[in-house]
Amino acid sequence: MSSAQSGVVLISRYMESVLNGDYATMSELLSDKLLHNLSRSGIEVKMATKEDAIQYAKDTGKVDVRFHDVFESGDKVVCRYEYTISGEVVPGAQPGTSTNVTGIAIVRIENGKIREIWQEQDVLGMLLGLGMTVLRPEARQQ
Repeated sequence: MSSAQSGVVLISRYMESVLNGDYATMSELLSDKLLHNLSRSGIEVKMATKEDAIQYAKDTGKVDVRFHDVFESGDKVVCRYEYTISGEVVPGAQPGTSTNVTGIAIVRIENGKIREIWQEQDVLGMLLGLGMTVLRPEARQQ
């Protein structure tokens, strides 16, 4: 990166585009070789292309993202974030509900674009906040 703040600025622009549903800017900031690893409490969501990531964002809809910490080290930017999600976009959620979801993302920048993203989110908290019943796999079969 050319300056100490350039990775943080790039991530800020990316998250603003997610917040505003600005998919053209998302496309501009994501590498054509993007690999996005999203783990939602052990449920892996692999996105092999930037088109996958943009479609995932479109399917989720606009979200109210708030950053609590963002810092840069070498070619990586790390951020701790929180967003509010509506039960309307989560299958099986109680109607009219919404909740906050917390997470951490590590982003690798290559040639001024987002090349890799590793994300971990608190899905159990999200499911409970949306009024969903959470059962262990062995309990579901009974």
